[in-house]
Amino acid sequence: MKRKAEFDILKGILIVFVVIGHVVDVHTTLHKIIFWFHMPAFFYGSRVFSASSGGCSVV
Repeated sequence: MKRKAEFDILKGILIVFVVIGHVVDVHTTLHKIIFWFHMPAFFYGSRVFSASSGGCSVV
């Protein structure tokens, strides 16, 4: 399977959000926004990649 640049870019952006989320103060709105979506996005991405490699199918 050929790698898609869009997914690599998305993973890079999500990694930057993880770093920012761990650096900023816990009680800020930015922290809450980042932690609201970055882990679900990683879980979804993991499921997409496992489905393409013969793992579970994407619902």
